[in-house]
Amino acid sequence: MIEEKALKALKISNSGVLNITAEQFKKIHRDDLELKKYWKLAEKPDETGRSWYCTEQDILYRRYRNEKTGDDVKQLMLPDELVDRVIAFGNESSLSAHQGCQSTMRKIMPEFYYRINDRVRKYVKSCDLCSV
Repeated sequence: MIEEKALKALKISNSGVLNITAEQFKKIHRDDLELKKYWKLAEKPDETGRSWYCTEQDILYRRYRNEKTGDDVKQLMLPDELVDRVIAFGNESSLSAHQGCQSTMRKIMPEFYYRINDRVRKYVKSCDLCSV
């Protein structure tokens, strides 16, 4: 006899859009306590290291040179308040389609920077669609 497993309820979130204005983003960005030290580093960028920090139009970025391609890469520094929304968007977008941690990281990392590895793992583990 084959035992049937109960299906989990489908969860649908509204995380596809950040729903904030540019000015609201800049305020959240500037006031984030986790980013304070990076704002200071951006005041005197040191482009000789593996990565450095800079600002453009009052927005903080991390820059580095891709060792494989030699390209200069610019990533938006994420304020803590928005990290989970960006992870959700990266995980739930049609490009990722709930394919787990690595797929979500590949979608987020080229554009955004935050120490998010652990947060992505937690989010994906809690995602009903990813754990099917």
